[in-house]
Parts: sequence; C-alpha cells; structure tokens
Amino acid sequence: MHTVLVNDCLSKMAMGGRESEEAFGKLYEEMFRPIYLLVMSLIKNASYAEDITQEVFITAQKIAVRYNRGSNGCSWLFSITRNLCMHYLRDEKSKRTRENEECECGCIDNAFDMVVVADALDILNSREREVVVLHVFGGFSLVEIADATKIPYGTVLWRYHKARKQLKYYYTERNISNEEAHRLENKAD
Repeated sequence: MHTVLVNDCLSKMAMGGRESEEAFGKLYEEMFRPIYLLVMSLIKNASYAEDITQEVFITAQKIAVRYNRGSNGCSWLFSITRNLCMHYLRDEKSKRTRENEECECGCIDNAFDMVVVADALDILNSREREVVVLHVFGGFSLVEIADATKIPYGTVLWRYHKARKQLKYYYTERNISNEEAHRLENKAD
C-alpha cells in the first residue's frame, strides 16, 4: 500500500516538472507521520524531530533524481531518515562533550513529558522500537517493514513479538491497569 504510492511519487519527483510538485505533496501526506514517528523514536526530542522530518522531505526532493525506479522507495526514505538522525545524534554528542554537561546519557531533562507508550518504548532497543513505531503508529504491515528496511520478514516478526512481550512485562511491572494495557495492545494489532 505505502510502498507502491511512495515508489510512484519518487519516480515522478525524479522526472521533475509539474507532476513532481504534485507527487511531492502526495509523498509528504502519505509519509509524514511514519517518518516523524521514526525520527521521534530515535532522537526523542519533539522540536528537533519536526525539523529533521522536514529535512528528510527536503533532502528527498533535492536528490530524487538519485532514486532508482523499481527500488523500494520506503527503504530509500528510511535510509535518509536514519542518516539524518545519526548526524543529529553525533552532533548532539559532540556538543555535550564540548560543553561538559553532567548528563552524558543523552537524557532530555524533562523537556516534555512522554505518555506511557513513549516511556515504554524506551525499554526497547532501537531495532525493536523501529519495527513497533513503523507498525503500530506508521500503519505499515510487517511485510512492508521487512521490504523497506531490507530485513528478513522472520527477523521483523521476531523483533515485533519480542517487543510486545517486553511491553507487556513493562505494563505489568508498572501496575498499569489491564484495561489500559489492553487498549494499548489493541492499537498494536
């Protein structure tokens, strides 16, 4: 679903012209939320996540001519996203080192309060978090995630089930009500 539309939009953007502008609008509409949620899960800072998400789309528009028709457009966008996030995280680490901040762990200092789900996502490693965010919040099927990330489907499935098990344990340990946990779990299905 996502993949076909994304591939089509990127192909049109690569050609340029009027269709390119319309394709960019469709791409932005379709992929803003999954890209933003992926960025947010990686850098955990809402204001920078918005900036980086915008930068992903600007970069995609600038280098659309490099997109290989027939290749997975979602994977291409996720690669741009990961690269920009890693660049941001390297810059932040370097900045913290220069400033000799007391907290070297990358914590946010309560810049904003995360909801229970976001807190729970912190217990997952980045690979598991990426699968959960793309599936639950981005609306991608596990097959689409496997295609987009070039990870075998079995691995994606395993990461997703492992993450769900960890999240269930997290909810149990935090005494989150069964109704709340069930509601959050149903979002994941």
